[in-house]
Amino acid sequence: NDTWRVNNKYDRSRTPLPVKEIIRRAEHWIDREVPYDVLTNNCEHFVTELRYGEGVSDQVTNAVIGTTAAVGGILLVGLATAVVKGFSR
Repeated sequence: NDTWRVNNKYDRSRTPLPVKEIIRRAEHWIDREVPYDVLTNNCEHFVTELRYGEGVSDQVTNAVIGTTAAVGGILLVGLATAVVKGFSR
């Protein structure tokens, strides 16, 4: 007897569409090419669009935040280094 669980992580913050509507939306894409873009239309966007009517991806949001923080940190270190070098002249 295997243990399993359903992980619909957005159910706490979003209201799922009725099951028949989710199925209707999914069937619409049968035998069609699904447009894909890693930032705006990835697999997580696809399934959340089917379930909630809105494409959402925490993976993309977290990656953008992490990248922005890393670039900001690098710029801050560069600025601090330039300021310290300027004072030491």
